[in-house]
Amino acid sequence: MPILFSTQWYFNQPYPQKALRSLFYSICKDAGLDLIGRQISNHSGRKTSVQVLKELECSDAVVMSITRHKTQQGLAAYERPKTVMQQQGISGFLDAIKIRQTNDHKDGKF
Repeated sequence: MPILFSTQWYFNQPYPQKALRSLFYSICKDAGLDLIGRQISNHSGRKTSVQVLKELECSDAVVMSITRHKTQQGLAAYERPKTVMQQQGISGFLDAIKIRQTNDHKDGKF
């Protein structure tokens, strides 16, 4: 279901950086997030959004339409590092091997 706004929820001009930072921290505090010792910013949400959408196998075009990235190169900077994707791939591969071994053992192939 789309979210409908009955009032203007954006600004026609750049929002002052200090005010944005203050607003962001207020939102995090209200959400109960522990910010002590963490380096997060308003871009943390954008980066997380890109990573989650890519994990859901959304196309670059879909992700860019949501995050408003103008180029695929700009989008790539927000994706998970290849090492993380490789680790996830290897983990999935090993899980598949375990499942197959379990099934082979049940079928008497071992």
